[in-house]
Amino acid sequence: PFEGYPFSVTVAAARQRFYDKGPEAYGQQDMGKASDPSRAIFQRKWFAIIDQIYMDLIVAPFMSADTSMGHNDPLAVVTGLLMNTGHILITDFFEEVMEVGMQKKILKEKYEMTWSQFKLQPMLILEQASSAEPIASDLREEMGAQIVIELHPVHRSKQMRYLAIQGAVMSGQVQIYKHCLNAEKLLTDCANAPYDPANDHGPDALAQLVAHIKKQHVPIDKTPHSLAPRKLSPLELVQAALESDPAYPDRLSEGFCDFEGSLEREDW
Repeated sequence: PFEGYPFSVTVAAARQRFYDKGPEAYGQQDMGKASDPSRAIFQRKWFAIIDQIYMDLIVAPFMSADTSMGHNDPLAVVTGLLMNTGHILITDFFEEVMEVGMQKKILKEKYEMTWSQFKLQPMLILEQASSAEPIASDLREEMGAQIVIELHPVHRSKQMRYLAIQGAVMSGQVQIYKHCLNAEKLLTDCANAPYDPANDHGPDALAQLVAHIKKQHVPIDKTPHSLAPRKLSPLELVQAALESDPAYPDRLSEGFCDFEGSLEREDW
């Protein structure tokens, strides 16, 4: 490696990386340069470490999960508390590779644990994507009013997701509880985001958590939320309109009923 470029790569390797990844290959790591901590989207010094949780200041607990349908991608769950000061206190970070069925079980267990710990019903935030919607549907069907789930739409660019909450992190609104599990892993992944795609699941869940809380403008609904209904086809829309018309027949006419039960039908 050349001086100042500890991760330098050959020209051939750089070209192949560009063909494989497209414009993302111009990221610092792919161009053979180490990430500069002072220019990171999330700097470690912006996350204040809090020694104590004041239970009477909690507005609501939130859980944000980054689910995956892949075999090698982990489930990442970030648990945070919205305080009446406007701060978001991160109390737990979970990350582990598992199949979809186990993801649902883990989310249910952690949801119930969070509710029991803070004595308030949490809101579970899932990404509005094909991997999370089946899990949300199953949990709602299984737990009913015992779970509150919101599907959060996300931007395709992860860098844009992180930049959207950078101001909240920079201003100190996002804090880390001293006894938060895996806090060091979460802080390291955030400092490397978005240039470490193998370890960006924690930052994804954190960005989803902060973005969703910051856009909250209604109180938490204690009733289970529903997925968007299926869109009706043009034929179904016509049928629905006809059925709502009082003149729409709801039974066979007398003449047709007589014809159906007569011997004429057999020769017709």
